[in-house]
Amino acid sequence: MELDLRQVMRILRRWWWIAGLVPLLLGALAFGITSRQQPKYAATATLFINPAAGSGTLDYNSILTAERLSKTYQKLAKNRTVLDQVIADLQLPMDASDLAGQITAQADGETQLLSLTVSDTDPARAATIANAVAQRFQSYVVDDLSSSSTADIDSINNLLKEIETEIETVQSEIERLQAQPNAGDPTVQGQIDALNARLQESQSAYGRLLSLSADLRAYAAVSGSQIQVAVPAVAPKLPYAPNKPVNVMLGVIAGAILAMGVILVLEYRDNTVKVASDFGALVGAPLLSTVTAIPKLNQGRKQLFVLEHPKGGAAEAIRLLRTNIEFASATKEIATLGITSANPGEGKSTMAANLAVTLAQAGFVTALIDADLRRPSQHRIFGVGNDRGLSTLLSTPERAWEWGAHQTMLPNLTLIPSGPLPPNPADLLSLERMRELLAEMRHTFDVIVLDTPPALVVSDPLIVAAHVDGMILVSRSGKTRVDALRRAAATMQRGAVRIIGVIVNQQSGRDSEGYYYTEYHAVDESPRGGRRGGRSESPVSLSAREQSPAD
Repeated sequence: MELDLRQVMRILRRWWWIAGLVPLLLGALAFGITSRQQPKYAATATLFINPAAGSGTLDYNSILTAERLSKTYQKLAKNRTVLDQVIADLQLPMDASDLAGQITAQADGETQLLSLTVSDTDPARAATIANAVAQRFQSYVVDDLSSSSTADIDSINNLLKEIETEIETVQSEIERLQAQPNAGDPTVQGQIDALNARLQESQSAYGRLLSLSADLRAYAAVSGSQIQVAVPAVAPKLPYAPNKPVNVMLGVIAGAILAMGVILVLEYRDNTVKVASDFGALVGAPLLSTVTAIPKLNQGRKQLFVLEHPKGGAAEAIRLLRTNIEFASATKEIATLGITSANPGEGKSTMAANLAVTLAQAGFVTALIDADLRRPSQHRIFGVGNDRGLSTLLSTPERAWEWGAHQTMLPNLTLIPSGPLPPNPADLLSLERMRELLAEMRHTFDVIVLDTPPALVVSDPLIVAAHVDGMILVSRSGKTRVDALRRAAATMQRGAVRIIGVIVNQQSGRDSEGYYYTEYHAVDESPRGGRRGGRSESPVSLSAREQSPAD
């Protein structure tokens, strides 16, 4: 689904309360949670790793060794032996696993440093624990090195004793053979040579072990300086958590993301007609007008909002509808016009009544016929009787149309109500009398508007549509489903009915362009020149009339 900037703005205007409320709620929730959290302080002790301590030199290999030791010590820093000793020293009310959760050991990149950071709600205690862990870990490493060196020295001493014994034995054997009378014999001399070679190997090994023993003793003597507390921890002045501004901002951002997701899901699942819908693809006709929602629109005379609120946005939308119908009649005459909707409750009767009033105000001699013989409403809107009307005119063909007509408060507007409800509305509308009645009325009226039942409920609109010059589909914003409007249009198109366009009714707030209807000038509602009982000299077409100044 591709969205341009105007569609995005329309979606945000429609769901502004979600887009604003969800981030606000999550931001407030983050603020509340953060306010209840105890502040946490972090204290860091830094250890220096120097494997070359005591040698007097610091070469590249010793630096690499220090880096490896730092990473090794990073894993050993939180061992249970060290932590148990710290807990015992400081008498902490926790076990080793709890203390381990407060400690972070980090080898600082490619340096010889190891950082031990302790988090606690008390800054002084955090520093105390960090220093205690550093000192105990230093002792742990030194004790481990010392114990290892001592064990190695003991092993070497045992080997030295064994080699000393062997050297003494070999020397004694050589002296014995040399003292024999046949010492010059080649066989004896070969034995002496073999013993001398063995003696040299033993003496060489003895020398190497003596050197190694001396190195281990020296290493054990300086092992305590291989790991040192370089920077002791100090009590921090400011907590590192919770960070209230950051948490609130993250809450707002998370709320905005959540709100956008919810809005996208709602938009995706919302299959109702909107002003931005592609009506050309849906019904093969354009959007004629968008009528804004009118609060507390009661049934009856109040439904004629073009009279009750002549300067309102809804009245202006009906005048725009009238103008667009005039434009549509420029290519093909529109003298009879049917109004229908896909389903009940979408405002087709209200639109028909107000359109008829607006046409009459513009000077068109107009007739409004209530062709909804099932649930008629025009007689209630205009406050006239319904004892006779279209049904009686169709059932009594000898009667002229004037017999079933009623005059309205407007001089150019005549109403033919539905009349008594017949048991067979579709059969009655199918009579040839319906065509004859409209033909008779066309000699008198410039425009005939017919209010018909919903197209997807009964077949009556299709029957009426066969006798008119065009049909207008009324849809209700946020209620009429796209598939219903498409099916209603397809039903009419199969009958070769001309669909002039679509009205979007009950549009809340702004339209798709973000434009509020405003009363930027006074509208002249005075009737202009229409006369009942006679036709104008021009052809029967809306385009034959002069445009209203309000348009």
